[in-house]
Amino acid sequence: MRHSLLKAAAIAGLFFGTVAGAEATPVTSFTPIAPVSGSTSTGALAINDSGIVAGGWYDSNNIEHAFFGPPDGSDYTTFDDGTPGFQGAGTEARAINNGGDITGYFSSSALSCNIDLCEFERAATGKINTIAMSGTPLIGIPGGINTSGQFVGAYYNPADDYQSFGYYGDKHAYESDITLPFSTSSTKGRGLSDSGEVVGFFTSADGTTTSGFVIQDDTVTVVNDPDVKAVNGTFLEGVNKKGWIVGSWDDKAYKPHAFILSPDLTTFIEIKVPDSSYSQSFGINKSDRMVIGGATGPFIYCDSRTNPVPACTPTTDHLPAVNAPIAVPRGTFAQYKCRGDCITYKLATPGAPAAHAGVPQELRALRTLLPGTALP
Repeated sequence: MRHSLLKAAAIAGLFFGTVAGAEATPVTSFTPIAPVSGSTSTGALAINDSGIVAGGWYDSNNIEHAFFGPPDGSDYTTFDDGTPGFQGAGTEARAINNGGDITGYFSSSALSCNIDLCEFERAATGKINTIAMSGTPLIGIPGGINTSGQFVGAYYNPADDYQSFGYYGDKHAYESDITLPFSTSSTKGRGLSDSGEVVGFFTSADGTTTSGFVIQDDTVTVVNDPDVKAVNGTFLEGVNKKGWIVGSWDDKAYKPHAFILSPDLTTFIEIKVPDSSYSQSFGINKSDRMVIGGATGPFIYCDSRTNPVPACTPTTDHLPAVNAPIAVPRGTFAQYKCRGDCITYKLATPGAPAAHAGVPQELRALRTLLPGTALP
């Protein structure tokens, strides 16, 4: 399971035209997100179009609690689900939509996730429901929730060596698996836009490579960050309604490094958090403001190369050098056509084989992740 940056820290024109031509000197800013009062560590993992952030915070007993509110900390709401502190875990908010609905996970001694993490959806009214499949609580991590209340996530099957399956949900219930048109050993759904674009990451069938994936209409694109130091995986975590994607790649020491990927999947903007050797991002809103974290805390990051209006206002004298965008030619990444709908293969029980209707065996065999490789 890929844990959040927060947990690790607590324990120790459009598209590329906008990026390249916005201005000669790009402007970036890192606006600090206020900690929850009384917390020992606060991390933001999501941001909606109104600028409301959500995430988790740790108390003096190293127990995590969920929170959401304006990033200046003036009106945070904190909450718990399940059994706070059971098995050393707690509650964490992972995504928030414009209506205030939140997805996240918790630990509970009363449910089947008493050792692992159950998933929840919290309505704007404050009512919390456990996300379930046919009445059985899902064990795993939910991801982005869009304006319509639809969301994606990942669940684990304890009976199948905890293999991870990406899924699509609605009304705090599992609806269908995210079915990629090639073999994988695990799949995780992480971001869902209002237009239905899905992002996440998967591990290859042989278990050796972790790559991001983007589902746009009936096409799946496999994404690997082009940085030569990105040797331990690419992870896509969030997408906004315009198609800008946030994620990170891991270096040889498994330290994450955040990036923004343009909607046409040709331009990476690498991001360095001031005075931190690592960075990680999970959410981005319609103004292309993203929540990002590192050793120096959580921030809202703004980059004029993605959206010059409203303007980014530098907030510190210790900003790192602005990295030049990394451009890759169109067609660099492997693309695969879904046969039918990539996200409508229902399972009767967790871990049951998905019905890959109409998907030929040869299309499901991902033979290589090299750039440009694709099957007909």
